[in-house]
Amino acid sequence: MIFSLLKILSALFAPPALFLIALCYALLKLKKNKVRFVRLLITAVAIIYYVLSIEPTAYIVAQPLEHRFISAIEEESAVRPTAILILGGGAYKEQMNGIVVQELGGASMKRLWRGIELYNDFDKTIPIIYAGGSGDAYDQTVMEADIAARIAQRLGVQASHFIPETHSRNTYENAVEAKKILDTLSPETIGFHHIALVTSARHIPRAERVLEALPIGKVDAYPTDFTPSQLRITPLSFIPSVENLRFTLLAGHEYIGLVVYWLRGYL
Repeated sequence: MIFSLLKILSALFAPPALFLIALCYALLKLKKNKVRFVRLLITAVAIIYYVLSIEPTAYIVAQPLEHRFISAIEEESAVRPTAILILGGGAYKEQMNGIVVQELGGASMKRLWRGIELYNDFDKTIPIIYAGGSGDAYDQTVMEADIAARIAQRLGVQASHFIPETHSRNTYENAVEAKKILDTLSPETIGFHHIALVTSARHIPRAERVLEALPIGKVDAYPTDFTPSQLRITPLSFIPSVENLRFTLLAGHEYIGLVVYWLRGYL
């Protein structure tokens, strides 16, 4: 119930829904001849939408989340991790002509690919834990980790080396369930595990802090799914785009997530 409520609230308070609510409110005020108020409200919505949809804004809001995370491979860490932990980023189910098709979302596929790269770099000997059940509050039949397991095996990962975790629905639950698996795999290092964390770059600050607060042990960050790391000022930089709006909203989601997790005592 709480999970579903949080999903609804997060959707309602995201800019697309807020823009629609503001415009509907403006229409109601227009019927009452509040022309000046309506003009101001629509102008404000247009300005906010514009600012959120341009490249400089996407860059500015994303960089504080992403800039300090450098791949552990680039640092050439000599210490091998206990496991590679990939955090799920969403999966989808579509039905076409009576055939059900399940697939990973774009962020999930990038995370899985990065994890498999690490698996190969570590001589295909370190287990992969993929944490992700169904993040859909109204459909618990799409198990993201199971989809990832099928893809990983086709890409050369041994079935015994890939551990799908299908109970978690958000970042906090990802961490808790992954810790249970790690404690079972390596009971002699409980609280002192060494993991290679794979997730989107913007997501690492929150995920890393949750894992360290459990505590789980040492966490090496292996980010993927970056926002463009260089700001190129061209005329196109100031033309609104769906892609820039997406980057801005994803970064905003992480800032809100950090605050909510801090208030709930997860960090």
